[in-house]
Amino acid sequence: MSDATPPKPVSIPPSAGGTIAATIAGIMIGRSTSMVIQGDVAPLAGDWLLPLGLIAFVFVVVNGTQKLRTKLGVQATPDSIRRQWMVVGGGAAIGLVLGFFGAHFLGLN
Repeated sequence: MSDATPPKPVSIPPSAGGTIAATIAGIMIGRSTSMVIQGDVAPLAGDWLLPLGLIAFVFVVVNGTQKLRTKLGVQATPDSIRRQWMVVGGGAAIGLVLGFFGAHFLGLN
């Protein structure tokens, strides 16, 4: 029998790809929201479904990566997981603001 000790928790970096995808989805949702508020053009269903699908994809990839790391024996610290979601959420929030203000105030429809 082997003397297996549990793996030491390690800090993992935030997901750069997940953050970029969340930012792009935020820009798309912010732009569509601005169009609805301005009343210029009614956005199509795809204007909402594509960014929502992108956000769902981000959740699947980030959670899947975490589960794969656990399966391979890498135990992430709770702080690094929390930081990862904060960075992804921050990217989405920044994207919302950029999309909304870009479309609403700069007319980038």
